[in-house]
Amino acid sequence: MARDLETRTNTLSWVAIGTSILALIISLVALNQPARVRLAETTAQNLQTELQTQIRSLQQRVEINQARQQLEDIRQRVATGGTDLTQAQKDITDIRNDLKNKFQDATDATKQSWQQLDDQLNQVEINLREGGVNALDAIDKAINTLKTNIKYD
Repeated sequence: MARDLETRTNTLSWVAIGTSILALIISLVALNQPARVRLAETTAQNLQTELQTQIRSLQQRVEINQARQQLEDIRQRVATGGTDLTQAQKDITDIRNDLKNKFQDATDATKQSWQQLDDQLNQVEINLREGGVNALDAIDKAINTLKTNIKYD
């Protein structure tokens, strides 16, 4: 998982560098052709905006995959008795706080899907606090939401 994340991040970095070089070349060519300067600038700005959008989306996907993996690990520990419920509750709180911090600048539609996930994670915390048998079901529901219902910018 970590290796895939590193590979994606490296690939994304190379794409960013390549796009920047392409934008620079377009700008330099446009300097010699005043009528095309605006077109080149607009193209470069559009490329940069699109790249930033793609980077943000990829970062969000990475965060979601990490949160899903952490939830799966917590579920496994709780199911096998490998952790006490207080520690699992603390881990869920940490996941919620991480996601809240990383997605505070998202669009409204994305924030809405994150709020639904946060509500589910809150329910997991409550179930863990109460020591209920519903904790595993609540964790499964949150994992499923992470797999299927999260919107990205």
